[in-house]
Amino acid sequence: MRKLIFFRVRAVLSSVFLTTILGCSSGTENYDLIKEFSVPEGAYNVKRRTLGSNGAEQLFFQTKETYPSTRVLDTYRDFLRNHGWIQCSGANKKWSSHEDRSSSPYLLVHKLSEHWIKRGDHKLLILSAMYYSEKLTNERPDNDEQHLIVWVQRVADLEKELSGIGVACNL
Repeated sequence: MRKLIFFRVRAVLSSVFLTTILGCSSGTENYDLIKEFSVPEGAYNVKRRTLGSNGAEQLFFQTKETYPSTRVLDTYRDFLRNHGWIQCSGANKKWSSHEDRSSSPYLLVHKLSEHWIKRGDHKLLILSAMYYSEKLTNERPDNDEQHLIVWVQRVADLEKELSGIGVACNL
């Protein structure tokens, strides 16, 4: 079971990062980029991380939500809109599925991701919700364990970064 959790977390990390992660720290950082994001009641396995030398920060947690729930995502969307973030177009607008062959056994990942920017602060945010299934033929996850990630990085040239990942925002 621990091995499966390790590979699930590994899959989550590999599916979200835009840049190469050179290392993680989990000491007593301030988490300046993610400190404004609260965790919903009932969340578990809550982790905050500073990622590599690029200064990205990540908030990761799990909740019990029946697929294709967007309840937690909707709460974050409202928060982001009310705090000056702009939602981008491109990437995933609907739930999608793909095989994760980095784990053993292979997992089917059901994922919904969104990109947001905060222009004045030069911040890029990726908001993702995922489910993992051990059965690769399922159209729906075989469990109600939703994994959520709020990933934020300060980016000097937002336009260049966004064009590199095929996302368009109203800059």
